[in-house]
Amino acid sequence: MTSPDQPCPTCGRGPASANTHNHVLLGLRTTLIIVTAFACAGVVGVLTYLVNYNVPAAILAGLGTLGAALVGLHVLIGQ
Repeated sequence: MTSPDQPCPTCGRGPASANTHNHVLLGLRTTLIIVTAFACAGVVGVLTYLVNYNVPAAILAGLGTLGAALVGLHVLIGQ
């Protein structure tokens, strides 16, 4: 246990206090890439289903688009 005037042992900043940590699960860039990739996959999956009314083909098209969009957006949106 650290005293209140020592730095936090986890992040090394400021006084150790339970209310000073503001860690996020995912960064803005990661969240943007994931949400955009899922939106693209959903659009492609729905359009594929509307073309031939084949659910497995629509799922496979959506999953393929998801993978391609994740990689493409990772490269496109720089760090």
